Amino acid sequence: MNINELDKIWVIIKEATEKGNLGTGAKSATAKSNPNETSKNEKVICVYTYNWLDVDDVMRVEKELRLIGVTSTMFYKTDDDTVNTKYKKSGNKGISKYISHGVNYENIKISLNSLYRVGSNTLKILENLDITNIDNLLNFDTSVKLKNVGISSESILNLKTFALSQMENKIYKKKLLEIPKGNLIYYDIETDLNSSIKEKKVWSIALLFNREYKVFYAENWNEERRILKEFILYLRKISNPILMSYSGNRFDENVVYNSLERYNLNPSYFKNLIHLDLCNLLKASYVFPTKGYGLKEVSSYLGYDFKSKYSSGMFVAGQYISCQRTGDNLPEDIFKYIKDDVYSMKHIVKELNKKRSDVIDLNN
Repeated sequence: MNINELDKIWVIIKEATEKGNLGTGAKSATAKSNPNETSKNEKVICVYTYNWLDVDDVMRVEKELRLIGVTSTMFYKTDDDTVNTKYKKSGNKGISKYISHGVNYENIKISLNSLYRVGSNTLKILENLDITNIDNLLNFDTSVKLKNVGISSESILNLKTFALSQMENKIYKKKLLEIPKGNLIYYDIETDLNSSIKEKKVWSIALLFNREYKVFYAENWNEERRILKEFILYLRKISNPILMSYSGNRFDENVVYNSLERYNLNPSYFKNLIHLDLCNLLKASYVFPTKGYGLKEVSSYLGYDFKSKYSSGMFVAGQYISCQRTGDNLPEDIFKYIKDDVYSMKHIVKELNKKRSDVIDLNN
């Protein structure tokens, strides 16, 4: 929110406070988010309720604010929070945050199981804490220390952030996306369906370096060694390559390493390179208004235009295996799928390096 909008809201709140619309004991003021900040744009509007320990009173004041047209997200904080200048939107450990659920959310329907990593077990744990819907979640007092209940207050606070991200359709930036300077290579592999990482076979290695796109493709399983060798030879021509893949569990890195080891193709060289898993980097740095951190989910939200109709790596693997059995050519759209994987990674990094209006920095 820019400073002009904030000033307009302040005029509305100040007038309502003076008229007693927020209650006879309510007061309001503007403040900086941090006394050490020098920017004039660091304003925060504070509304002091009659009894800050009374959650119902906090919600009553919030309801009155909605009625006079204030629709910006607000957070409840205690007197101690004020003293400690804890205004950060991401919250602080030990702070009770009753996050607004009145910000034009009436027409936005999300459920607890639409949040990241909320499955049946987590739903049961939340139910035992009387959290059965989004309103319950947002109003849960995270200042209470939870013991032996299967979830921490900090985890619930994280779930609040995921909920708010979906409700506001905003990306929350937790910290800087740290990518080392150097020759960044996006790469992605396609494999068979073997469940063993050590025994998986590779039939495609796609990479994108600067503007150069290459695919090392095995027409049949006998060519696996060849494409691995060509991949390594390509990397050796680049000074200090940094390899970026996307899985959340270093899948590509581990499979390639094991395959190189199986063929005695100097796996130590590959292992000693700098490896980055973009999925893990995003989990540490951002909250997206999506169910998860899948490559297709995140890149689609950020506007990547997929050229392939396929979305499942397992299906693509099944297609390759089927073609090996029948002798048919692999459908052209499969190669579009392979290309999409590396280009969508680059798209994510490019978009998050921009100044986007839908990104909210939780540290400001």
